[in-house]
Amino acid sequence: SYTLNHILFKLDLGNVPVIVSQRGDFHPSYFLKEKYWSILKWAIEKISFESIDLFQVMSRIEFGIMVNSYGKDKVILWQDGIDFEKFKKIPKNIAKKTIGIKESQKLVLYVGQFTRDKGVENVISAYKYFKASNKDITLILIGGHKNDDLYDLVASCGVVFFHRKTQDELINYYSAADVHIYPTNNEKVRNFAGISNANMEALACGTPVYTSQLFHFFGN
Repeated sequence: SYTLNHILFKLDLGNVPVIVSQRGDFHPSYFLKEKYWSILKWAIEKISFESIDLFQVMSRIEFGIMVNSYGKDKVILWQDGIDFEKFKKIPKNIAKKTIGIKESQKLVLYVGQFTRDKGVENVISAYKYFKASNKDITLILIGGHKNDDLYDLVASCGVVFFHRKTQDELINYYSAADVHIYPTNNEKVRNFAGISNANMEALACGTPVYTSQLFHFFGN
């Protein structure tokens, strides 16, 4: 980002170990053909990044690009973590009762911004398709803001939705859900945003996920 480059250029970091963490934006070299202007950003980074000693990246795609540029000794895959002492499964019948839905209802959950790049239009489209033949399906979306580009779509399509909720509240929703979905087909998000905390939090609560992001998982 501009801010990071500004810091790297302004400070004398020659004798200071510097570690940076990639937080989901795409590497400028990846879209050079579509976004020709990103070659300037790439050139600036080639200079500013010389003062960085270790890159922590969340994306397998980013990892490959950075290893080619800086070598394996300076780049590690480093996913966000979550507190597994906090995110623990609550019995589904209790969790559903807590959030006010019937035990017989199948709950589909989405947690994140109400934006096109996160795949919310896919969430709404799939819900309408399955709801037509199965009335017991309920969709809940959590995490939107009125400035999100698909907020009006969510608000007008008859689904249950909320703005942000605390982690303690989210545990009930994750545990009550039959599946958590994060079905983005945005190339930037899919390739560079890592696994997503919401997916990991859902899995920690024993809920399966349907997502495009698990190819970033580097376990066995």
